[in-house]
Parts: sequence; structure tokens; C-alpha cells
Amino acid sequence: FIMNWGCFDDDTEEDVSLGHFLPWGVGMKAKEVLFVSRPVGPIVAENFAIRETTLPDGAPEGHVLLRTLYLSVDPYMRPKMTELKSYTAPYELGKPLTAFSLLEVVDSKVSGMEKGQWLQGEAPWATYFVLNAKEAGALFPADKTLPPELQMGPMGLTGNTAWYGLLEIGKAKAGETVLVSGAAGATGSVAGQIAKAHGCRVVGTAGSDDKVAWLKQELGFDDAFNYKKCHGMAELADAIHKACPDGVDVYFDNVGGEMLEGALENMRMYGRIVMCGGISQYNATPETVRGIRNLFKTIAFRLRLEGFIVLDLFQQPEKHKVAMEELKHLCDTGAIRYRTTIVAGLENAPQALMNLFVGVNTGKMLVKVAE
Repeated sequence: FIMNWGCFDDDTEEDVSLGHFLPWGVGMKAKEVLFVSRPVGPIVAENFAIRETTLPDGAPEGHVLLRTLYLSVDPYMRPKMTELKSYTAPYELGKPLTAFSLLEVVDSKVSGMEKGQWLQGEAPWATYFVLNAKEAGALFPADKTLPPELQMGPMGLTGNTAWYGLLEIGKAKAGETVLVSGAAGATGSVAGQIAKAHGCRVVGTAGSDDKVAWLKQELGFDDAFNYKKCHGMAELADAIHKACPDGVDVYFDNVGGEMLEGALENMRMYGRIVMCGGISQYNATPETVRGIRNLFKTIAFRLRLEGFIVLDLFQQPEKHKVAMEELKHLCDTGAIRYRTTIVAGLENAPQALMNLFVGVNTGKMLVKVAE
């Protein structure tokens, strides 16, 4: 299947990322997690509130009633909690947060959507919700034969992000050295394995010895190190040099900050830096956010730094088809292995999001909302 992320279409007249909680009828109880205050620094529990609402027993005409099976917890959600201009609108106070979710149709009065069908897409943090036909059109089919962890991980946003960033932005080639930060996370772990499948030498950074062992022993990374044993940029740069003595051709950056500075100290001539994320800076305040002190390296070593978002791939259907075919092949043959950290219960979604920023997860972080 080809993903349709219509809820982020700039030409769409209304925001279709949120469901409307409709007052018709008296029926099932639903829970939703509201975003009630903008964090300053780390996310805290007080930024959220849980509310019960009542939904109709069935879908009104021209609408679809959905229940959430799983929702994804991802670093990109933190910048959406600010009012900074970005590629998507900020979360609105007093409304449910949204996340990439796996959904089941409970009842439908929308053509082409049948009871029991699985769908994926951006959806509210809610146990049940109602969408109109236009909003439902932003969702896309999910495969009930695949484990949710697979289609929301290596075969979903995670895998597509890793594939596009590494091969289209980073243009990694066989024989090159690829450094991946946040390598035990959802995207980093897949990016490293794709690089190995393409004949690269792969080095990862992670935040614990157990994660380092997972990268080397199970995922096939050539080397990895625990960045928490390094103190400051100089020690990070030394650790990278030790693992990459001939330098780095492609740096897949999920972290930013001092890790990016350390990578810059080790880039080879004409190296490429893939700017996928900067989780080390997402909780920073205007007073604590840091700039990159050795950016001049990009000039001296003719480096290219390029940011991207996975929506760029979704807007190229033929290329997206190639990505999905390769990801399926790599997963089917065992070239991509994965772990998933699963938290049970919608009410625990805020804590899961907070845990993401302190490295509790290995691999993808999901919240299981329903069976």
C-alpha cells in the first residue's frame, strides 16, 4: 500500500487531523487525552488532562466511528507542543493531542470503509472518536495480517523515515562508513540495518550498555558505544574517532547538540549529514538551547547538511512504492529486526511520551489502547 498523509496537505481547507466528538445519541463512553498547557522545558503530567465523553452507538450518516488500537509516541510531538512555526500546526490547547495511530472501524456510513477494517493515520488520543467523510479520507488501509508493531515500525513511518533519510538524503553507498545517533531508537535502529544491507560499515550511539549490546549482537552494527559515558563534545568526538578511525561518510542525526558537534569533528571530505531529528534539544528553553560551535567544518570539508520529513517521500508515490517493497523484503528476510516498547492504556500515553525523552524505550514506543 501507499501511504496517504492527506491531513497535512497544505491545500486542504480544514484541519482533518482531528476527529469531531459528536453529541448525537447516548451510547458508548470514550476517553480522550487533552493538551492543556505548553511545557517549558521537559514535558510534565500537568500538561495533560483525561476527559470522558459520550459518543453515539453507531456512526451518523456521512461519518465513521473508529476505535484506537495502538498509537505511536514519537519525538516530533514535542515541537508541536510549542507555538513555533513548523511543517504542521501546533497542538491546540484544550483539544486532544494527535498521533500516528492504528484504528479499527466500529461502524461506518462512509463509502469504502467497512466495519472491522483497519486504518492508519493521524488521529486523536482517544479510545473512540468520529470522523466525517473528508477527515476519514486522510486515513489509509492497514494490513490486518501484519503485527501492529511491524506496520507501525519498520513497515510504517519509522521504516519510511529511515529509508528516505539514509538513501535519498544521505545517499549512502556500499563501502562507506555510516554513523547513526539514537541508534537504539525506532528510526535509528532501522536506518543502521538498511545501511548494513547496502554494504556500509555502520556505527551507532546509544544510551546504555544493554542497548549497545543489542545493536552489535542482534542488529549487526559493526560498532557502537554508550554516549552517556562521554562527558562533553571532546569526549564524544574521541569516541566517534575510535569507532570510525577513517572518518564518517554519512551521519544520520537523531540527536543534535553536542553529538552533532562530535560528528562534525569526524566527517570525511564531501560527507553528508542527514538531519532527521534533534531530541537532545527538544526540551530546551530559549535560555538553554545551544547552537553548533564548529559549523565551519561544513565549509572546510565541503559537507552537506540536509533536513527532511517523511511527508517528502509520501508525496512521491513511485519512490514510496520502491521504499515499501525494499522494507518488506528486508523484514521478510530478517535483514531488519526490531523491538517495540509497549505501554498499555490510553491514560498512560502522557507518561510514555515523557519516557521517550529519557531513553526508557528500546526501538519503537507504542501505546496499546485496545485489543
